[in-house]
Amino acid sequence: MSPNPNASDDDQQPSLTPPIITVLSTSSFLPPSSSMSTPSSSPDHAHTPSSSSIGDKGRPSTSRRRGLTYHHHQHHNHKSISPGKRSDGSEGTSTTTASTSTASRAPEEEAGAHANPPTLQSLSWDITYSIPEKKGRAGGCCSAMFPCAAAAAAARAGVGKKASRRVLLESIVGQAEAGDLVAVMGASGCGKSTFLNCLALRDQSFEGQVLLNDAPVKKQYLSLVGFVDQHDLFYPTQTVREHLEFHAMVRLGAEVSRQTKLARVQEVLIELNLSHVADSYIGGGRSTVRGLSGGERRRLSFATEMLSNPMVVIADEATTGLDASMAKSVSRFLRNMADSGRLVIASIHQPSSQTFNTFTHLLLLAGSGHTAFYGPMATFLPYLASIGLQCPPYHNVADFAVRCVAIPPGDEAAPAAARVVRMCAVYEASDLARSNHAWKAKGDSGAPSSGVGSGGGREGGTGMGFVRVGSQSMQQLASQAAAAANLWATAKDREDEEREEERGSHGKVYARDYNASWSTQFLNSVVRQLQALQRDRKMTIARCFVGVGTGLVIGLAFRGPKGQEFAQSGITDTLGLMLTSAIFLLITNFFQVAFTLPGELQVFFRERMAGVNRVSTYYVGHVVQNFVFLFFWSLAFCFATFPLALPGLGWVKWATIFGIVCLSNAASTALGYVVAVATRNEAVALALVPTVSLPMALFAGFLVELRTVPVFLRWLQHLSIVKYTLHALILVTFEGQDIRCPVSASGEEGGGERRGEGFPGGGRCIYPSLESVLQRVSAGEHTLRENLVILGGLGAGLLVLGYLILARHAVTVKVR
Repeated sequence: MSPNPNASDDDQQPSLTPPIITVLSTSSFLPPSSSMSTPSSSPDHAHTPSSSSIGDKGRPSTSRRRGLTYHHHQHHNHKSISPGKRSDGSEGTSTTTASTSTASRAPEEEAGAHANPPTLQSLSWDITYSIPEKKGRAGGCCSAMFPCAAAAAAARAGVGKKASRRVLLESIVGQAEAGDLVAVMGASGCGKSTFLNCLALRDQSFEGQVLLNDAPVKKQYLSLVGFVDQHDLFYPTQTVREHLEFHAMVRLGAEVSRQTKLARVQEVLIELNLSHVADSYIGGGRSTVRGLSGGERRRLSFATEMLSNPMVVIADEATTGLDASMAKSVSRFLRNMADSGRLVIASIHQPSSQTFNTFTHLLLLAGSGHTAFYGPMATFLPYLASIGLQCPPYHNVADFAVRCVAIPPGDEAAPAAARVVRMCAVYEASDLARSNHAWKAKGDSGAPSSGVGSGGGREGGTGMGFVRVGSQSMQQLASQAAAAANLWATAKDREDEEREEERGSHGKVYARDYNASWSTQFLNSVVRQLQALQRDRKMTIARCFVGVGTGLVIGLAFRGPKGQEFAQSGITDTLGLMLTSAIFLLITNFFQVAFTLPGELQVFFRERMAGVNRVSTYYVGHVVQNFVFLFFWSLAFCFATFPLALPGLGWVKWATIFGIVCLSNAASTALGYVVAVATRNEAVALALVPTVSLPMALFAGFLVELRTVPVFLRWLQHLSIVKYTLHALILVTFEGQDIRCPVSASGEEGGGERRGEGFPGGGRCIYPSLESVLQRVSAGEHTLRENLVILGGLGAGLLVLGYLILARHAVTVKVR
């Protein structure tokens, strides 16, 4: 490669030098420990020809398993002990003690005093993640752009015969300790977000294990982890301060005073530079409320998780959407958290040299979720050099790292894929991978102690070494990796079986314990929902306009002279009025919930995993808010519709109709909850609105004679909200009415057609009595009270069903 710093990008493409068989020890290239704490004199912290390591300037970390000693800054409140050299050069154990100011630590100490969490020592993981493969695509971890020879050889050997699944993460194994700041990098689509979601147990449909302090994680793990998702989801109608105060009230618990919670909120606002927007609406989403910028929303995500002072912070795309200055500020904030004894793991895209240098360790992922490197930053450039990849002088090491594992389209795809495959195979056969796999040997004495790639391409030794590829061909490395995969697959199956036996009924990791009481969560949830209703005025006004405007149109369309004596045409109009109203009530409320709830559920599921909301408090609070609005909406609809369509209607009947409308709205809303919660996707939920609504209207008894419906479909009438609404409205409206046939020209009542034959207006009578009206719509089988009870029962049953479905989705799946 050209040493010219001004060389073009084409000249700086990663390439492999001629192979030489060499095993390099860590001590052969690591600088002395004293030099690792010396700040770099380079202004841009890019790789220079004189640099022997990258990212080691003043970097705090404890790395006992890696044989390294990093000295911590003197501003954190914990002790780190690691074997290595003391500052005087003698061998032994290095102990560093630091402290923070009382003003900055007092709120955190009081906020975390009630929890008494265990001391964080290490976090270990072994994660393999796969999804069902679409038809027409090759299964497994291989792809056209990443021809994984090792996986192909393993498949031929009979390992992992799951042709119907596509592997997104292939045995990502590692361990991190308190004080580490780990950067997860790689090309787009390599599985960074999937890995972090699995590590935080937000997605538990993976194979493998996650250990905290060398023990399987339990529900308390969810309390210790602050997870900053890639997507920023909030209630758009809350202000920044209200959002943080809500989370402070429900996360910090009753043991912490309200004043301390508010003080913690103010402290976080200052730390994340959000004070100037503290009273601004968050905005975003479908809300018509204008709010924060993308960078401010990103910082608010960090501020939300920092309220509870987590021990492990996992951030997906921590600096995405931020300018260079703010990205550097956020990275320094992450560094300070790591200095204070936390473990911070974050994925980053295109960081500057200064941002990249704040991290202590690097996990580099290649295509299809393979590990290309995991270790301290100080060893990264020497490791690349040992396999023939030289970073150009004055080049951003982060950019070079991503380019090493990226596979561009076009003619460069084949050589780039070969380079990436070789990097992954070399890593799996290196002592660095063995070191990262060492924790697995503790849990299973039958697992190979030498780790992946045992005996392949190294000369022994106890230090952490790197393998430089030489005379061994790619096929030999692939066969070694396949053999190692076979051994580890057997060991993993044995570990999984033993773990299942040990866990028994505790194989599921449920949401964390809640610090706040049920009433506290419920009241705060209701207040937040009512705030959303009141502040999103355009949406609220639109819903009111739909109810009042449509009610006026319906009332004017069916307006006519209807008194104590109903003409035959008036009866037909009244039946049409009731059917139209029942269908309108069903579709309007069903559609509203199906349209808005799936988006809000994403916020709830995230809060649920963070211990902010129980399923019951969120669901009941949401239902209460909806029913409060529906009460006034129903009142406006009834005032706009029925006085116009039914002049002379008494107040008692009007009040009864209002009650029926309220019950119908409640049942329709409950149906919307069931569909929205079951699908959790607004597009699918909206597609089901006509599919569910049409049969309910069809089997209401007016459009189709129910006795003529096939037997295997007749049961659907018992689930029709429209049917019971229509029957109840008809029974109330026609109660006490004098229904008679029209008088013919000869003066004879009904013109001799009292049997109900013919059509209205033609001198024939089709509704000679109230019984004939009820028979026309099959409304005679239940009384008014029975219809009201059934309608209310349908609503209550659907609400309970919606709650059970939501509770089922909120419970995490079993860790396999």
